[in-house]
Amino acid sequence: MGRPSCRSQLARYADRLGCERCAFENCKWPPSKNTWPSFPSTTSLFVIFDDKTDLTEQDLSTLSIPAMVLQPNHASDIVQAIQFCQQNDIGVTVKVAGHSYFGASSANRTLLIKMNPSYPKYAIGGSLTECSTVTPASSSEIPSANHMACALASARGKNAVLRVGGGELIDEAYRAVSFEWNSQSENLYHLVGGGAGTVSAAGGWLASGGLSGTTGMRMYGVGVDQVVAMEIVLPDGQHVRFGPTEWDDVQDGGYPKTTVVTGYYLRFAARGGGGGSYGVVTSVHYQVHNYPGSLTLVAPDLSSYPENAAETITPEAAYFFTTKYIEFFLRSPESLNVTQENSRACNFAQTFNLSPFADGILFCYGTSGQNIVDKWQEYIGDPAVVEEMRLQSIPEDFIGALPLLLVQARVVDNYALIALEIGAENPGVPEGRLADSPLADLVPVLAAFPSMSDSTHTHFPLDAITSDPVGMSQLLAADVLPSGGRTVYAMGGFIPFADDGENAISPARRNAAFLMGVPDENFRNQYYSIFYGGLDMTGDFPGSSCHNHALIYEMGPLKDDWTSTCPLDWPQSKRDEKCISQNEASWGTAMLSRLEKFKAIIDPNELFICAAGVGYTSKSDPSSNPGPSPSSSSESRMLPNPISALVFFLCSFIVSLMNY
Repeated sequence: MGRPSCRSQLARYADRLGCERCAFENCKWPPSKNTWPSFPSTTSLFVIFDDKTDLTEQDLSTLSIPAMVLQPNHASDIVQAIQFCQQNDIGVTVKVAGHSYFGASSANRTLLIKMNPSYPKYAIGGSLTECSTVTPASSSEIPSANHMACALASARGKNAVLRVGGGELIDEAYRAVSFEWNSQSENLYHLVGGGAGTVSAAGGWLASGGLSGTTGMRMYGVGVDQVVAMEIVLPDGQHVRFGPTEWDDVQDGGYPKTTVVTGYYLRFAARGGGGGSYGVVTSVHYQVHNYPGSLTLVAPDLSSYPENAAETITPEAAYFFTTKYIEFFLRSPESLNVTQENSRACNFAQTFNLSPFADGILFCYGTSGQNIVDKWQEYIGDPAVVEEMRLQSIPEDFIGALPLLLVQARVVDNYALIALEIGAENPGVPEGRLADSPLADLVPVLAAFPSMSDSTHTHFPLDAITSDPVGMSQLLAADVLPSGGRTVYAMGGFIPFADDGENAISPARRNAAFLMGVPDENFRNQYYSIFYGGLDMTGDFPGSSCHNHALIYEMGPLKDDWTSTCPLDWPQSKRDEKCISQNEASWGTAMLSRLEKFKAIIDPNELFICAAGVGYTSKSDPSSNPGPSPSSSSESRMLPNPISALVFFLCSFIVSLMNY
């Protein structure tokens, strides 16, 4: 219970306790542990301290952990908890599974509302509803959640919806659709979701946009585009349901544009505006799609290269071939004679590498897997391309092997089966559950290594790619080869057309070709010059980074020169003054302004303040080591004294008993 309890546990069980790096201020390693210790690759992100490396008092003072945790059983628990916190000026943080790159699901001495595992689960219990079974609401009655959800889903040509609870995980949502429903029904369905089974289906993944590279966001839009109704407990304690009830059809084949939202006007902020900032999500209705066909894993077969390829191909030849390989994935479908349907059906979520000498996986649905393999063979076997490679002194046996590089590695019914198999092979995953992605290994970049702090997932605009795919391929190849490769998220496809006009996805994200981490400052500045060089830098910054994977230290480029990276060696106070803020880098100037205005209305007392969320501000750090601290307003919101804490605990306990 709070910091005193953690202190005593650390003192008594220092050899057993796992401490997550983001349990400390700014996700920094404790002061006495100023370097990363050496751990085996199988070590969890929860780092184990042994009795020889106990934490000091200074270490303990940097812990950023809640004073108390509430695991609600019902929405009324959340309502009364928030009302209590409002009355006593106590900050609130929200956690489902705690999947946060920047430690947003915990803050020092707040009340933490932990939604998993006690809050009701709907998906596994059979919440998938075919809209043909829902009788339309009459004009005189208030529409139910299913009425509201099915009306919009039907307008989009979707036949069913799935309700998930505020504490449910992607694992449970996938199993509900792909296993429970599809195994016993004639009508088969498909759910768009994240790649990791342990990510929440209704929490931060969704609130930050919802990347869905394994389940078809290029076919159907990102996570927020799948939401057709929501329920949230607001910062004033109201429990509300809302969703579109009127919309206009569009001519470009995209989703209808929302014109009226019934229930509460929170739809745009709750879908992409960041988690833990506007209330506690208790329920989400997702549209589900007709089953798109089996899933084909397409991968480069590196064994297709000649055995002596590394010795016989020169660096110049390797660079040229890499440009052609990248160009294949950047070219428009029309130029490769690929149908729009087949192009959109192939996706990847940082699982595919731009280097042709590295492993990778594409997730292709229906016939698109075979189609991309066929088109690769046509592209790389084209006589003009072959002649170009000969002119670059690429050996004949290497050229002859290239048509066999991309292969259909495997065909399965759905993505959930892949995640289930990976989970079964990992002793840390409970039986029958889907694996995390990546598996719970020690990944230093997740702890915000300074070398990666301003490079996480830069968005590459679609128009910059389509206007010069050859030039961009050459620049990317120069970046990719020396590093051993770069993994990317593929955007594009239907994502620009899935915009209903009421979500907080910035235009930079909505209209990106792909997003990629760019740790090299020189290349990042070259990319920025292409993306922003021709823009009016006194106007609105369009956004550059991805809030789904933002790091606590991440900043945008210089305020007066968007083509230049914010220097990492500046003191944080100077970075705050001279560089575009983390929030503005994520949402862009215009969208952030709209979110800030809404935040001030819905949460005027700043009850919900979390790292990297709207309303989160940094205080100056005199050191040269970058990294914002929680705002002073969030630091002051703590359980005020033991008596209040005890009263709150007793009230919550009584409410829980009454609800049973």
